[in-house]
This record gives sequence, C-alpha cells and structure tokens, in this order.
Amino acid sequence: MSAEKEIEEETNGDPAVGLTPLENMLRKAEIVEFMLTTVKKLKVDYGFRSIQMANAPWDYYKWDLETRAKFLGAPSAECLTKTMIMVNY
Repeated sequence: MSAEKEIEEETNGDPAVGLTPLENMLRKAEIVEFMLTTVKKLKVDYGFRSIQMANAPWDYYKWDLETRAKFLGAPSAECLTKTMIMVNY
C-alpha cells in the first residue's frame, strides 16, 4: 500500500487533519474568498440571478443521494446537479 493511500485511510480523507487551528482557518478563508469571487463573476459576467451554496461536510460525497438531497433541502435526489468551476492558472 502506498504511503499516500495509508495517510488517506488514517485521516479518512479529512483535509483538516494534521493542520493547526490557524492553518485550518486560513485554508477555509482561501476557500471563502474563492467562492465569493466566483459568485460575483457568475452574477456580473454571466447574468445569474440566483445562486445557492451549501457548506457541506468533507465526507459529503460519501453520502447516498437521498441523504444529500435532504441536507440541501432538495425535493428529491433527481433534483440534484453537480457543477464544477475550473480555473486555469
């Protein structure tokens, strides 16, 4: 088993494991800044009128679709969509 795989199993995939509280806060601040910038761009540049986001736990994608729908307040799992925003650097 690779060292990377062992670490992933030990931490259960949680990106905050091993970070100090300050490092984790800075990681979250960078994420929030990126999200706000992206939302502004979507509204201003692309004319989106409504955007809804949720702060999901790190293991969200391990949940079944029905649980995700309930967490997000969606009427059913069929209403869920996944959007990926990619930025080229």
